[in-house]
Amino acid sequence: MSHVRASDVATMADLSRSQLYSRLVPYGGFKTLLCEWRLERIARQLCAPENDATSIKTLLFSNGFSSTEQFQRLFRQRFGISATEFRQREKAAATHWCAD
Repeated sequence: MSHVRASDVATMADLSRSQLYSRLVPYGGFKTLLCEWRLERIARQLCAPENDATSIKTLLFSNGFSSTEQFQRLFRQRFGISATEFRQREKAAATHWCAD
């Protein structure tokens, strides 16, 4: 799912690309929603024990981010801490963010 295109999503939803964009405006637009989805997915992957040995860099690139700096900035904006801190806190916590 790293290369999601608006035209593909529009086709799957039986909409034109412009209709898709118009319908997503109230939610921040296609790019915003896609970025949020990717950040949430990475956060869940950071919680998963099977990803303990997977680097954050590998996760961010496999989820469609093309820049480490961009990812770090957006992750911190969304969660208030870095991805490394998030992973450490989740491993130490009795209840996990990911359990929701």
